[in-house]
Amino acid sequence: MSEKEIESLAEIFEKRHPITHNLGVVDKKYISKARSIEKEVKEVLVSTEDIHYLIDFSLKTFSSLHKRMFS
Repeated sequence: MSEKEIESLAEIFEKRHPITHNLGVVDKKYISKARSIEKEVKEVLVSTEDIHYLIDFSLKTFSSLHKRMFS
């Protein structure tokens, strides 16, 4: 994985806390954990592009893993 891919994945997965625990509202824990410049009380959304990126990345990763295991 490239550094950019790792950063993109981390950014998307760090949205999990406010989405699952705060109904999508940014709090101090999210700001400190994600090193975000987001303002507190702003909603966090996962975009369609985020979902497509995660699906494409997952398919690429699982395909590579499958090739290594069964080649």
